[in-house]
Amino acid sequence: MASIRRREILILASVWVVGCGIVFGLLAIFYSQSQQSPATPQPQATATYSLNFEGDTAKIAYMRALSNALTWQGDVKLVAASAYWPQVPALEALQSADTWDFRFFSPGRERTYFAAAAAGKPVVGRAHLYKQQQAKP
Repeated sequence: MASIRRREILILASVWVVGCGIVFGLLAIFYSQSQQSPATPQPQATATYSLNFEGDTAKIAYMRALSNALTWQGDVKLVAASAYWPQVPALEALQSADTWDFRFFSPGRERTYFAAAAAGKPVVGRAHLYKQQQAKP
């Protein structure tokens, strides 16, 4: 076996130190570049179209329908609500719903009451013909 001389040890140590220096230098460059990268710009929300409100809101229509349903039965509870918009030729037609439909349930009568509230018209309501059982939780 050949023995390693002092000169060879110094050369190997120098090569090892230079190699480690190059690796750490590259790592430092990559790390500093990743820290300096600009933040990703966030898109800004812009309004594309706004509508001027006309007619009854859902809350106003609900109060009108609820008062109508309470004349039928005093223990009614809201179970569903929906709105109807006619076919819209332009965005301006979306400013208010044509009709709001509400469904109320009366545990005392075990029936559903349907109420339709259209802006500027009286609320039209009718009770379901058949008894229904309330769903148990």
